[in-house]
Amino acid sequence: MRTAFGSDADPNVSVNLKKEDNVKFFLDTADLAEIEEAASWGALAGAFLAPFLYGLYWRGTTKIACWASFVFSTVVMLADISPVRAHFPALLVSPINCGAFCMIAGLIIVPVVSLFTAKPKKALVDDAFSCYEEKVTVRKSQALGDPQ
Repeated sequence: MRTAFGSDADPNVSVNLKKEDNVKFFLDTADLAEIEEAASWGALAGAFLAPFLYGLYWRGTTKIACWASFVFSTVVMLADISPVRAHFPALLVSPINCGAFCMIAGLIIVPVVSLFTAKPKKALVDDAFSCYEEKVTVRKSQALGDPQ
């Protein structure tokens, strides 16, 4: 068998090289898939975690604060998979770390922006949180709380 360099090559060596190339290609593809998955999940978690949690448990959450969290996390994660990534701090170059950063940042952004923006109407908030006032009966094993 002749190689691109014109010399004779052992067929076994050529087959082994081809196998190595396939393994390298597979590993590179796996890395790319991992990066894409981390970036997409980081964007989703970063954008939705804080608005979801604060929206469920804090009456002071505002619509603008939720949008601020969505926009921040989406822009940061898109920048992390673009050439702008070269200007990120070393810790944030990894999409996994960048996604975690967006989640933590959202937990700070939502309450801070909510403190400085107009609150929704009290009647709307009271109606949304009225479901928490419903009395339900459950087994003690399902709801271990303070005895009433």
